[in-house]
Amino acid sequence: MSDIISAIKKLPGMEHTKPVDSENICKAEQKLNVVFADDYKKYLSAFGTVESDIIAISGLGGYLDVVELTEECRSVNSQVPYYVIEDADGLVIWQDETGAIYQTTPCQPPKKIHNSLAGFLEYVNNQKKE
Repeated sequence: MSDIISAIKKLPGMEHTKPVDSENICKAEQKLNVVFADDYKKYLSAFGTVESDIIAISGLGGYLDVVELTEECRSVNSQVPYYVIEDADGLVIWQDETGAIYQTTPCQPPKKIHNSLAGFLEYVNNQKKE
């Protein structure tokens, strides 16, 4: 598995908010009734929320709040028990507690697209270079 920190640092035009402490990470998990994957917790602890030229990753401490985004996306697609990584105009990227990445479109069941957040970000970054 690729390192999440390295994968994020490679994103073009990457900007981030403040890192998040473990107490606030736990509070967000409780609000959503989920367990964040280890790589997502590592991401939150290092960056808070990330925006780049090619992707905006949900987090804590910014306008891309994972709790708000997940609650909003679950209201449209109640079949998904995961949390939101990105909402791109109806194409939603989710992550489960094992780290697997899924995508959905409105009212469709999740489709697994990657095994890790770092791998997904590297894939997205490579697609934009082509």
